[in-house]
Amino acid sequence: MVRDMKVLSAMIRSRYREGASIAVVARELGVSKSTVRHHVPLQERRDAAAAARQRHRNRAETPYEQALRAQVVRLYGSGMPQQRVAATLGISVEAVVARLEPSQRRSKQEAARLSVEQQGDLLPQEEIIARYVEGATMAELGRLYGGASLHDPAQDPRGPAPLPRPHLKAPAPGAAGAGR
Repeated sequence: MVRDMKVLSAMIRSRYREGASIAVVARELGVSKSTVRHHVPLQERRDAAAAARQRHRNRAETPYEQALRAQVVRLYGSGMPQQRVAATLGISVEAVVARLEPSQRRSKQEAARLSVEQQGDLLPQEEIIARYVEGATMAELGRLYGGASLHDPAQDPRGPAPLPRPHLKAPAPGAAGAGR
């Protein structure tokens, strides 16, 4: 362990500038990571982190990554929402967003417009309300206007509702095992 602080500080900054991480410098010189952070100026640490991020961005994509990015761009460009692209390719929504350039992403307004276009004309709201007022159930309206209703137990993706359990009365104290 180095005792002279000026020498220690110079050694820390030198190793860090050579590309060693804070943890590696601390381990090599036998000091804590907070000591290394104290001796490396904040701006220098920020610059090193920014350079590492840039190196990561500039790395060459593997053929798999290139093909995946091309599929994401093709599907999303066809008007498919991010969630459906993710489900189709078996990746997360975050992975879809990461593979799209900012200029390729749609605004919320554009996504809503595409959604309406894909669904066709809007549902006839007045007609639906009138049928509901006349006594039609939500399940019937769902079947009539293109979709399963969550109010229809047969169509509910969670399955049928659990059966209610009978309420059991607890035995009176001292009643259990009284005959023994």
